[in-house]
Amino acid sequence: MYRIAICDDKIEDLEQMNELVRQIMPTFDLAYEVDRFLSIQQLLEAFDSAPYQLILLDILFEGPEGLVWAKEVQRRGYDCSVILVSSSTDYLLAGYDIHAIHYIVKPPDRNKLQSAIRYALLHGPRPDEKITLQASGSVQVLEQQRIFYLESINHDVLVHAEGCKEIKCRGKLEDFEQRLSGIAAAQCHRSYLVNLARVRAIRYDCVELSGGKKLPMSRTYKEPFKKAYLDYKITV
Repeated sequence: MYRIAICDDKIEDLEQMNELVRQIMPTFDLAYEVDRFLSIQQLLEAFDSAPYQLILLDILFEGPEGLVWAKEVQRRGYDCSVILVSSSTDYLLAGYDIHAIHYIVKPPDRNKLQSAIRYALLHGPRPDEKITLQASGSVQVLEQQRIFYLESINHDVLVHAEGCKEIKCRGKLEDFEQRLSGIAAAQCHRSYLVNLARVRAIRYDCVELSGGKKLPMSRTYKEPFKKAYLDYKITV
């Protein structure tokens, strides 16, 4: 679940931003939730209990309090993207100092906000979606983003992932595809299901993954795979 926090001490501005975000997020086909806060202290307390991947933060809380809070986020080591929002451009350079990904001037422009959120989704933190695997009599929990590809051999599926040995599970590729809600995946061959985020290049007869691994591309799956990859790149 991608978690977004909106913080503004003006209720009408808070509701306007909330409405825009709820119009924009469905275009990314991603499970999300939005929380609204009228004070930075409320936001800070909520952040301590559950992380947010994106914060839309008004700067002007009786002065540039939003900048102070954004620096506190960095000091505490929270991993999140910050979009600064203000009725003034006076703090634009300060936004660069705290590595805000965008600076939105009120009233917010939908296209600019959508572009900023798309950038956050592409370059910022994402929630850790996990998959539970039954492997050789044991249970393993794996972050889906770490997966490179799944390989079908006879009645088994081998899960190839970053930082671990291949995990051998019983089942079919189509069963695993339905369970991979945290990543975009597509088959390049009847025996291979690929995490599209790990694709480096699509060749004539193979798919090259980050790290250099090459998987065969069959004619049956070539066009559907290319379409799935292009759709994925447009989304992110």
